[in-house]
This record gives sequence, C-alpha cells and structure tokens, in this order.
Amino acid sequence: MYPQFKHFPVNWTNGMKISSAEFVAMENAVQDALRDMRCAGLHEFRYGLLPTSNLEVERYPKLQFNFAQSSIVLHECRAITSGGHRIEISEQTYESQSVPAQLPSVTISPQDYGIHEVFLTVHTFERVGAGRYAEDIPPRHSTISPRYELSLQRKGENSVTGTGPNILKITEVELRDGKLAAILSETGDYIPPCVSLRAHRRLEAAHQAFEQILNNVLEHGKVLMRDVAPYVQNNQDAKDASNVSEKVASHLLTNLSYYNLILPNQPPINLIAFIQDLARYASFAVGLCFQGNLVKKAFDQYGVNRSADALVGNRPNHLNIYNSLKLAHEFLVVLEQFFNALRQHQFKTIKIDVTDVNKAQFQPQQQPSYPPPPPPPSQPYYSTPPPPPPPMQAYPPPTPPQPHVEQPSEQKKRPF
Repeated sequence: MYPQFKHFPVNWTNGMKISSAEFVAMENAVQDALRDMRCAGLHEFRYGLLPTSNLEVERYPKLQFNFAQSSIVLHECRAITSGGHRIEISEQTYESQSVPAQLPSVTISPQDYGIHEVFLTVHTFERVGAGRYAEDIPPRHSTISPRYELSLQRKGENSVTGTGPNILKITEVELRDGKLAAILSETGDYIPPCVSLRAHRRLEAAHQAFEQILNNVLEHGKVLMRDVAPYVQNNQDAKDASNVSEKVASHLLTNLSYYNLILPNQPPINLIAFIQDLARYASFAVGLCFQGNLVKKAFDQYGVNRSADALVGNRPNHLNIYNSLKLAHEFLVVLEQFFNALRQHQFKTIKIDVTDVNKAQFQPQQQPSYPPPPPPPSQPYYSTPPPPPPPMQAYPPPTPPQPHVEQPSEQKKRPF
C-alpha cells in the first residue's frame, strides 16, 4: 500500500546548466510526494472509484464499444488506486479541453469470448502532451496528463496484469464473437472497488433499500411491543416477543443516525460491517430472550440464525463487494419477515386475578353438612309420563268472630 519513492527533489545550485529535464524532475518529485500523502489516507478497503459529477451515473464508469475499430473506449472514470495514483478521465473535460489527449481503449479480437476483467493502469510519471496547442514555434500542447492504459484479462486467469499500486480494476465485461455483449457494472452483477457508497449507483441503491427494511423492522417492533403489553404478565410468548422487539429496536435507534449521515461517505465495507453487527446481535443477544416456544419456533422457521451466521462468516472482498451485499440483503429480508410474522400473531390470553387465586389456595373449601340429595331416577324416553299432581285443595273460609258470652264458672279463664 505504500510504494517507495522513485522521484526526488532536484539539487539546485548557482551556475548549473538547466533544461526542461530539471523542471520535469522537480514536478515528478512533487507528484510523488503528493501520491505518498494520498496513500497514507488509504487502506485495504478505501480506494477505487470516486463519485462523478456527470449526469450519466447509470453508466459509470462509462464504457462504449467502437464498432469501426472493434475496441472498448473508456469515457468516464474518476478514481484513486491503492498506491495513491489519481485517475481523472472526464468526458466533459476531454471534449472542452482535450485532457487527456486520447481516451484509453483496448481492442477486442474475434477469438475473445466470455467474462473478462477490465483494468486501468495510470502511468503518473509518463508525461503526455494534452490540451489545446499553444501558439509557439514549434507548436506544443499547453498541458500534460499521465498516460492511461486499458487492458483485458479473462476472469479466473492468474496474471500480473491486474496487480500493482497504479492499477485498478474498474469493471467486468461479457464478450461474444469479438463484440461487447454486456458491462456487468451496469447490469449490477459486479460492483468495482469504490472509495465511498456515493461512487456507484448500485451501492447507493443498496443503502436506500437497507434503510427501508430497517425502518420496517423498527415499525414492526414498535407495534408489536404496544400490542403485547397487556399480555406480557400472563403469556410467556408475548413476553418473549416484547423482549426481542425491545432489544433490536434499541440497537437500531442507537445507530440509525450513523447509518443515515455517515455511512454514505464511507467505503462499502462499513455498510457490510453495520449489517454484520446487527446480525451478530440478533443471533447472540436476542437468542437469550426465549423462554417460551412460539417466538423460538418462528426465529428458527424464518432462518434468522442461519442467515446471520452466513453473513457474519463472510469476509467482504473490496474487489467484488456484490456477494457480501447479497448476504446482507438476505439477512435483512428474513429479519423483517420474522418481525412481521410476530406482529400478525394474536398474543391473547385469559386474564387471571392473582389475588383471588392466592386466596383460594389458602382457604379450605367448605363441605356441606349433609349429603346432597340423590338425583331423580332416569326414565327412558319411551316410558309413560308421570301422572299430573292432584289439584290443590282450597282452604276453608275463616269463621267470623263470635260475641263473647261469659259463662258462669267458679274460676275466670285467662285470654292466653
């Protein structure tokens, strides 16, 4: 990552003979120092394509097939190599200022077929005249630019073509019958190394899609915690669902600002690491919440652990980050499906008054003092119904009071 210095400052002394070579050497020494400073800010996952201001982002880096010359021409590419060498090829600058003097291209032979890797080499210290011609005699270019070289290599072949601090793999192409059939960086099947997520539309699209899924998971968790709140005391499955939602929501709420504001300007590896941390948290911390059976069954049924292990066990490749993005997307999809399934489930149970239950446990049940009456004998459905009860007899009318006639006696009777 840190190539050695190849150009050193000129030893200027009085009376020395000077020519253009001394000034060129001085410029090369300055360029080498700047390259080394850029390289100091790079690492294994921070080099590659830079964002472009061209409106044709859908086709960046922009390659076109020249049918007349059977060649692939590079029209748009801004990048920095792993060794700190800058690449600046802009279609607008080329058309307005003739910089570089010629767009890099590579010829395709009729025997070429299959998937090929496209490499761009920048020779920083090989000065090539560019720009408009100055009004000098003899005429000369007014500016210079480094020399660019475009090359192809069949995918899977071991070669030194794609290695070096001044070489960058910019895309993969499919060739058929000596013609350009597809550019894989445009179809989405390949994503070249990028300095930030903003450098390629596929990375920006992945960041936006992941953000939508994370917001959905957060919404599912919020609704789930609200719906199961009345049942967590008496329903273990509802308690598990609430705990899972709380832990995942807490993790997301703590890191969503970083995801929205910082990640778009970071290398793609930071996006993968963010989703890997979420997967590791889901498979380890969330797995400790299960006490019942329902949530654990759904967690296994939707394969959250399996997808999390596949993502965490993957080491991202900066030269082809597409495979890691697919694993991250698969994990987020199953995580959203898991929370959506919990949200749709009805966590309901009969509420039990714990006070009455405890009171019933400590108070003995009172038994009747006499045995209950035996049940009436059962009658078959074909038996004769019992005779109706006799009619009720009317009570005799009360006798009217008789006047008291005192009888002669020796002793007076009491009234009661």
